[in-house]
Amino acid sequence: MKTINQIESMTPFDMHLFTESFVSGAQQNNIEIQYFKDFKDDQSFYARVRFLEGAQGRPGIVHGGAIAAVFDECMGAITLNNNQPAYTASLKIDYISPLTVEAIFYIESHLLKTEKRKIFITGQIFDENQKLFAKSEGLYITPKNEVES
Repeated sequence: MKTINQIESMTPFDMHLFTESFVSGAQQNNIEIQYFKDFKDDQSFYARVRFLEGAQGRPGIVHGGAIAAVFDECMGAITLNNNQPAYTASLKIDYISPLTVEAIFYIESHLLKTEKRKIFITGQIFDENQKLFAKSEGLYITPKNEVES
């Protein structure tokens, strides 16, 4: 797990590139997110996220679906960074502790392995004290026409 200082010192993405995204696009106002990339490492992707009141389930607690959407986007970004656009086939999340609305969290995702069209990625969300709140495993599939023969 990277430290908060390590993540914050990485190159931030220009968020204007994500205007159509369900999670980070201009049309939504329930999640504040900033993506970071270590350009020496194309197998990992990072984000700082704050879930606003509109992303809550129970009062004051972030809805699990909002967490899943952020995981999916951060994990899926690895496929794009590797020029392998892919679709989510499976996303498993272990919710360890409730996330509090308005608090700042960090997401770290890593490429585990690639098997032909299958891309396996993991993710975790933690706070500034590196307390783990949720972890995820995803399987992403590259469309047949995107894979070289």
